[in-house]
Amino acid sequence: VGAWAFVDHYGPDDIAAGPLSLSRSCHIGRQLALALARAHELEVVHRDVKPNNVFLLHKGGDADFVKLLDFGLARAKDDVSITKSNLLFGTPEYMAPEQASGATVGAKADLYAYGCLLFEMVTGRLPFEGAPTGLIYKHVYEIPPRPRSLRADIPDALEALILRLLHKDPQ
Repeated sequence: VGAWAFVDHYGPDDIAAGPLSLSRSCHIGRQLALALARAHELEVVHRDVKPNNVFLLHKGGDADFVKLLDFGLARAKDDVSITKSNLLFGTPEYMAPEQASGATVGAKADLYAYGCLLFEMVTGRLPFEGAPTGLIYKHVYEIPPRPRSLRADIPDALEALILRLLHKDPQ
């Protein structure tokens, strides 16, 4: 495969082993933020940011080179919706409040899902857990736990970033 060698996606197996190291979480998180920034520069909203769509590749000496994949639910800014209204698209565990409530979804919904993913990487669990219907309610109405309540060594700045990403108001 040349300079690229497929490794795996970041996913349930990584989480089952417990939280990732803070340095690995930040390394993966920084690259994911850059990938989302580029998509958003191109006015594309992913709408399904989750571990199964974050692939880690070997590139050079980096065993955690991030590729954000599966833009199957993505929408460009000027796309006209051809789907019925009142349908939810995405994965409930990572769904932004505006997405969960059926409102218009923009780039900030991707940032909320990114916040869920960061929370999960550093704590080893999702900010909200439960059945899909309960998850949707929690994303819209409940405040997530502070990451430091689950892992004391999380730096203040990282916790502040995660909580800001998980804010209910996309503005």
